[in-house]
Amino acid sequence: IVVEDILFNELSQINSEDKIALIVKRNSNNALNTSSNHSNLNVVLLNEIQDPGNLGTAIRTCVAFGVKDIWLTKTTVDPWAPKVIRAAVGCNVFVNFEKFDVLSDALSLAESEKFKIFATILDQKSKNLYSINFNKYKKKLFVFGNEGKGLPLNFLKRRNLLKIKIPHENFVESLNVASAVAISLAEVNRQNKY
Repeated sequence: IVVEDILFNELSQINSEDKIALIVKRNSNNALNTSSNHSNLNVVLLNEIQDPGNLGTAIRTCVAFGVKDIWLTKTTVDPWAPKVIRAAVGCNVFVNFEKFDVLSDALSLAESEKFKIFATILDQKSKNLYSINFNKYKKKLFVFGNEGKGLPLNFLKRRNLLKIKIPHENFVESLNVASAVAISLAEVNRQNKY
């Protein structure tokens, strides 16, 4: 469809010389994507992510490393917000999103589906990311917490949780959540393919 520049500028939130837009139907499939060619099923759970740039970058990273299912808690920023879509470079259309009212609902589903649950946590008892053989686990859920608060204390006490730590300089308090997603999934991908 060709439209006048004035109308296009009204419709678009981005000032671009290209003047190209795309209308996409959102994926409404909330079922786990089991049609993947990979023998392992990886799901990412993002809890209370507030920054659209972080969520968009995490979505793009998930798609880059073959993760087709992203679970979000209700208080996470909308994955279809314009800033999220821009940060994800449109990769949203390749993902099945499932929203949960609370973190415990998502974890209950993961446990009932026999997922091994991993979470990046700065803790003395956390295992080094690079010491874990992720190929031992067929179904993996990777949980990442809020930018400022991390993950709730009651979550950290779960028996079936494997806490992982991404090694970095001690004087740096923590990594950005989107960076943690990227580093974790890159290691899983490396082990699975190389």
